[in-house]
Amino acid sequence: MIAFDARRAAPALVRLALGASLIGLAAGTAQAQSTDTTPAVAAPVADATDAQSSAQAATGQSVDTSTIVVTGYRRSVEDALRVRRDSISIVDSLSAEDVGKLPDVSIADALSRLPGVAVQTADGRGEFISIRGFSGDFTGALLNGREIATIDDNRRFDYSILPGDLFNRVDVIKTASADLMATGLAGTVNLLTIDPLANKRIISVNAQGELNGFKSLNPDLTNKGYKAGAIFVDHNDADTLGISLGFSAIQSPVQNKQYDAWGYPDPDAEGNRPLGGAKWFADTNVLHRQTGFAHVVFKPDEKLEVSVDGLYSRYNYKEYQRGLEVPLSWGAGTVETAHTGADGFEQTATYDNVYAVQRNNYNTRKAYTMAFGGNLQYHFNDRLKLDVDASYSKAHRKDNAYETYTGTGYAKSGDPDTVTITRQPSGVYDLSTGLDYTDTSEFKLTDPQGWGYYQPVGSVVQAGYDNVPKFTDVIKSLRASLTQDLDAGILKNIEVGVNYQERTKTNGFTGYYLVPPTGTTEVSIPQSAIVGSVNPGYTDFQTIAYSVPDVLSALSGSFRNESASELALQWQVREKVLTAYAQLNFDGMVGGLDFAGNIGGQFVHTQQSSTGHVPTSGGTGDFATTSASTSYNNFLPSANIRLAFSPTTDMHIGASRTLSRAPMSYQNASFQPSYLNPANSTEPVVAPNGKISLLSGSGGNPLLKPYFSNNIDIGVEHFFDHGQGIIALNYFYKAVSKFVNPNNYYFTDLSQFSALVPAQYLNDPNYTTVGYITGPTNSGRGFANGFELQATVPFGMFSKALDGFGVRGSGSWTSSSIRYTPSAAPGGIPVSFGKVTLPGLSKWVVNAQAYFEKWGFNARVSYQYRSDFLGQYLAFGAQPTYLYTKGRSTVDAQIGYDFKSGFLNGLSVYVQGHNLTNSPYVTYNQGHPDQILNYEKYGATYLAGVTMKF
Repeated sequence: MIAFDARRAAPALVRLALGASLIGLAAGTAQAQSTDTTPAVAAPVADATDAQSSAQAATGQSVDTSTIVVTGYRRSVEDALRVRRDSISIVDSLSAEDVGKLPDVSIADALSRLPGVAVQTADGRGEFISIRGFSGDFTGALLNGREIATIDDNRRFDYSILPGDLFNRVDVIKTASADLMATGLAGTVNLLTIDPLANKRIISVNAQGELNGFKSLNPDLTNKGYKAGAIFVDHNDADTLGISLGFSAIQSPVQNKQYDAWGYPDPDAEGNRPLGGAKWFADTNVLHRQTGFAHVVFKPDEKLEVSVDGLYSRYNYKEYQRGLEVPLSWGAGTVETAHTGADGFEQTATYDNVYAVQRNNYNTRKAYTMAFGGNLQYHFNDRLKLDVDASYSKAHRKDNAYETYTGTGYAKSGDPDTVTITRQPSGVYDLSTGLDYTDTSEFKLTDPQGWGYYQPVGSVVQAGYDNVPKFTDVIKSLRASLTQDLDAGILKNIEVGVNYQERTKTNGFTGYYLVPPTGTTEVSIPQSAIVGSVNPGYTDFQTIAYSVPDVLSALSGSFRNESASELALQWQVREKVLTAYAQLNFDGMVGGLDFAGNIGGQFVHTQQSSTGHVPTSGGTGDFATTSASTSYNNFLPSANIRLAFSPTTDMHIGASRTLSRAPMSYQNASFQPSYLNPANSTEPVVAPNGKISLLSGSGGNPLLKPYFSNNIDIGVEHFFDHGQGIIALNYFYKAVSKFVNPNNYYFTDLSQFSALVPAQYLNDPNYTTVGYITGPTNSGRGFANGFELQATVPFGMFSKALDGFGVRGSGSWTSSSIRYTPSAAPGGIPVSFGKVTLPGLSKWVVNAQAYFEKWGFNARVSYQYRSDFLGQYLAFGAQPTYLYTKGRSTVDAQIGYDFKSGFLNGLSVYVQGHNLTNSPYVTYNQGHPDQILNYEKYGATYLAGVTMKF
């Protein structure tokens, strides 16, 4: 029976209470609590999990560390290097201490410190990662070896929903093997919780306060946060039953001085481009997240082991964006009265007759991710083992993206403004205005520009809009395998197994027009809703700040958008995948060299289907449900070998074929047809049958096949200083095929939509219902390759006086060339596509850390850099879009002290800083880095906390 020793814990509880009282001095905020997993919590690397081994363990010489005893961060470095050393595949790893000792709001921030891994930020937080230049759509995400559902629109795992301090170890596996599911083209991330039978008894609790470097930019949200958590691990004296539990809660604010440009019209006669329009916002968002896990292991004897684990994470997010949207050169009726120009841009400009749209945007997200799994291992004898694993994972997300507008009158009927813009060296334009935008007697809830339009009825007074994306992702898996020891020379064992998985993703997108009462064009802002004013970023004035939920009742004419284009956004995709695999593991010696490896393959049978909506007319709610399905088989071979040139120098070689399934939004069956009225067409579309097309359309493609890649990986690594140091170089090459072109053209029979066409044309032999489709096809191919260099150097190897100092670093260079096959566009004209930019690919990714740890003191400074890349973001209408993103570097730091003896033994205190250089996040027009589209500054974040282990 598991027992908790209260006598042993009592002194530590007193020390914890004393340590927790330091938080007020350390952070300046009450309620500051957090978890910091430590090496004492972490399982020994070799025994971290049996659910599915992240790093395929192999026999052979290991680095002798028996005479060296290290703890803390240096221990975590050594553990991570041991994972790499003992793996047949190429694996980079983070241990518990490495995850917990820098200011990581999510596990994505921690992963970004590994070679070849880069993080994409959204709203000031790391959400998605790319590996070797491939975005999250090409990367598998596992929890204890099982694929985990995601709250993302597609397949990318959103790591912001998970904390960085509840995992025993995180592995990034870059080469495929037959026994590893969900590998993806880029690699696989495996998040490992704590195996209680592989750890000693421990309790760890943590409290942390957080303060943003900017004061709160919005009066009703804070710039202060906290993190709190605990980990409990225990097992009975017989080591037959163990349990580990963990909990983490966080409140984390981000301030954002935000600038969004519409774009840049053609140059004027002097060669300078004006600004088409822009938005200036004061943005504040606050994340609330609670996460818990449990892991129970029962091992009554050497034959049987049963484990059950589960994780649940709840995510709540609130954001206010307040400021102005200002039509300028692209604004109908605006008049430019003066300007100066230089360097290809207008440097200053003044506009009259400007009707700015004052905006109060309110964005919320409620989401959760759960994952549960059970594993049974039974040894029939010393040579034959059965492994059965079952899991269930579900993720759900619902957003409300409210936009509300105020102005001086409906459709430019009020007082106009005169504004001046001034270009700064950053490419951002500052804004000055003439009107008082805090005057609630003049500014009313209305449609200032008259932009409102609803397809079935025409113009509407649109005083706002509410986009409501809603996604549900469910994964069910069952796996069974048999492993037979062979002991036949170099043949070690063979594993055969089968894995069945069902995945269903549903998009329930809806939208609502926010409209003043029927028969009116404007309504006053309720005085009870006003909370103050804000200063939008890069401006010198204030705008009204009001509570959006408190003005919705005033917009009583609001209604749901049921137009054809809206219904086409709703879909469901289902996949049933049966994988049979076999893997032969071997080790031995050849030519005086130790070697170990595996060879095997997967046979994958896939059934995929999709349902969606097809509008049957332009009227409200006129649609039909449509569906389509397909099935296909694939064989994915793999082979890996590790050669030991000496006890400290290895070479890894891997060859494999892998797949990544297409984004589910591309696979959806929703479709929107269009009637091509011959009377309105000066250049009619000619179908392949020589007749004039009457129909066209756009939508998804339920018959899409996966992306494929044939991969070669070579890595050389040298360990030194008793396994605490490494220098390693990897090279990879990926030959990619079936790459999806999301906007290809092809012709097909659209006769099912004949109701859209007048009868006079249907009966005319010169016309046809064969029409062209704009949609995704598997028409791209190419390659990606790159190098990864990493080193860890403890300075103690040079001099005892430098013991405790060290550096870690990595640099990655990645290149790709992918092109789409030319296709026939409308009219039969071939279209050649240029070179495709891989989403998520930065040519250069650099990470560096300098650390000191000795006598209880610890300090680290971390530098990260990634060069320009193509990122995926949510844009207009809460729909995904791709934007070119400028390279960015950030600096983080931490200093702390661990009490090793005496009354405070087990207590740690620390302070941390994140984004200390206040690095901006910038996107731009393709090929024109000086044409800034988005410019965001978040400020630095400061944290302080205490951890108690006993």
